[in-house]
Amino acid sequence: MLTMARPSSLLNIFRRVRQIAVKVDRPSSIKRYFSATCTRLADEGEVPIKTSHDVTEAMKHQPLVDDDKPHFPGTWKSKYTDQLKFTKPELNEPMSTYRVLNWDGDLVNADHEPQLSKETTIDMYKGMVTLHIMDDVLFNAQRQGRIVFYMTANGEEASHIGSAAALDPADEVFAQYREQGVLMWRGFSVQQFIDQCIGNEGGHSRGRQMPLHYGSKKLHYVTISAPLSTEMPQAAGYAYASRQAGSKNCVVCYFGDGAASEGDAHAAFNFA
Repeated sequence: MLTMARPSSLLNIFRRVRQIAVKVDRPSSIKRYFSATCTRLADEGEVPIKTSHDVTEAMKHQPLVDDDKPHFPGTWKSKYTDQLKFTKPELNEPMSTYRVLNWDGDLVNADHEPQLSKETTIDMYKGMVTLHIMDDVLFNAQRQGRIVFYMTANGEEASHIGSAAALDPADEVFAQYREQGVLMWRGFSVQQFIDQCIGNEGGHSRGRQMPLHYGSKKLHYVTISAPLSTEMPQAAGYAYASRQAGSKNCVVCYFGDGAASEGDAHAAFNFA
């Protein structure tokens, strides 16, 4: 005899059985799938579950929603209250801020020393300097009217090169306008950046995209789109699909304060 109590698990069984029923014609296959799902999800309570009829009967005696706490994404361990009041940040414990170096540039935790080779650190430094110079040239070109628009990564060079160097080359990147350093680290040349900004036939979009809409399938860098924060839910969806496909690679999403102010950001956080 199987046991099942969690309401969300019961709903998962129904959803998955309906999904497989579309693909499988034989009732015996559905029954085997149902039993396997019950076994996998039966981790709480003492409600006996044998058949789909038993599930239906059990749900009559058990609410689909636990009245003791909310079950909304992003509110785990939250509680209901009948008191309407404002939450004051100064009264709550703030989230910790992770750091590697202190204000003097010293390593805080020796275990976090990345042990980079001299060649790698030199390449990273060259990448940051090259990115800064390229940004300066293309920004001035935009001011002179030679290209339509341009956004620099001034002050963000280290976050681009450092994070890109830590990734696997096959990790998928969803970026916004200012993360050209990540693409540069992966091998996108200065000439390719300029071709894309000018919009000539050497650009990856051959002039059919806006200047900063870089992209490279080869380098696992999804082409940038104009609206802010669209990359955020897309990244969460791509990550979920990758996990379903059995991929070991991660998906990285870069966004700024403008994207974080959009509604897509909240949906992306919930999906993630």
